[in-house]
Amino acid sequence: MRIFAAALVVASLPLAVFPSVPVEVLFGVGFLASLMQFCLYPLAVAFANDHVEAERRVSLTAMLLMTYGIGASIGPLAAGVVMKLFGGHMLYAFVCGAGVILVLLIRPKAVTHLHQVENAPLHHVAMPDSMSSSPLVVALDPRVDEQVVQEQMQTTVEPESEPESEVVADADAETEAQAEPVAGTETAEAEEHERERESETWKA
Repeated sequence: MRIFAAALVVASLPLAVFPSVPVEVLFGVGFLASLMQFCLYPLAVAFANDHVEAERRVSLTAMLLMTYGIGASIGPLAAGVVMKLFGGHMLYAFVCGAGVILVLLIRPKAVTHLHQVENAPLHHVAMPDSMSSSPLVVALDPRVDEQVVQEQMQTTVEPESEPESEVVADADAETEAQAEPVAGTETAEAEEHERERESETWKA
């Protein structure tokens, strides 16, 4: 965010120094200055919510909105007075002054970390959106102990063995299924022998 504030100062400085510039230069430099200017508030909201506790986010949002509202009310009035006294190019001089104030206020030494959470994201650690892509992704999380990750990766999950009673029941079912066709064949052969005996008896 400090870089964007410094870029806003650099982009607005040419229009603040030169009272009259060509229209093409005015449009180009004005576009860059406006681009940097409108990126400051979203960046402030994002960084503030990343480094504050969850129960303080409502009050944080209220404070940011109140600060933005006060600046949006006082800024145009002060810029209008400066433009009336020194000319229209003082609008960008006013923007440069606001950018310099931001650069000085948000320097690293001025950050107190009073309400910063312990699990705030670090600049040099990649934080993935999901932990289900690979087991190695967990090792990138600074909140997870490295020893715990190594123990989980070295532990092999043994397949669950089926209970012995279920195995015995399955074996009995297969034996009965194989015995049923044999019993049916023996019954059919006995019936045929009985019919042959009856026919021989009638013939005699």
